[in-house]
Amino acid sequence: MGERAATAAEKKRRRELKDRLKLGQESASPNNVLFVENLPIEPGTDTHGMVTMLFTTFQGFREVRLVPGEKGYAFVEFDNELAASTAMASLQGFKITPANQLKIAYAKK
Repeated sequence: MGERAATAAEKKRRRELKDRLKLGQESASPNNVLFVENLPIEPGTDTHGMVTMLFTTFQGFREVRLVPGEKGYAFVEFDNELAASTAMASLQGFKITPANQLKIAYAKK
């Protein structure tokens, strides 16, 4: 029963995180900031470095910001909407590790 409660609590926490960040592909207008989900959270993984390496290949890349206090999420900023859209279209569904397929959406501003 404790395991079931932990699972329910984890689902609730993730739902609250999304609500708090006010993110989601269906509700956010295209802009220059992307929200990236399903990043690796294993100890010893340089998530920031991995995400930076992926997105620096796109023109207009500015920076990666990991979500403080939450693992597996990041914001990636570009110079303009076109650059962000190009990166999102190219990397949507990319397997950053065998177990982690990226989910990318526009961040709601």
